[in-house]
Amino acid sequence: MNILIIKLSSLGDVLHNLPVVWDLRAQYPEAQIDWVVEDGYVHLLQPLLTRPGFKGIDRIIPIAMRRWKKSLFHKKNTYGIKIIFKESTLNQIRHGD
Repeated sequence: MNILIIKLSSLGDVLHNLPVVWDLRAQYPEAQIDWVVEDGYVHLLQPLLTRPGFKGIDRIIPIAMRRWKKSLFHKKNTYGIKIIFKESTLNQIRHGD
């Protein structure tokens, strides 16, 4: 099984969601667990990377969402309509959906 955790927002949110890795490992010990996170928080997850004798996060996928959003709303941006889905939309993505 492949599992993707998407938690992009604030520092506190990332830290408070770390225990989910252990819950997932307990339920799915052989799963591939990847985590998409704001690039500024990668250092928080690096100690949890899988290594010999320790199963944690298999891959960290950094994304520069804050920089991307900033550039999206820059005056030189030519989009007439911008549609932003809040993180609550991501929360609706569930197993197999």
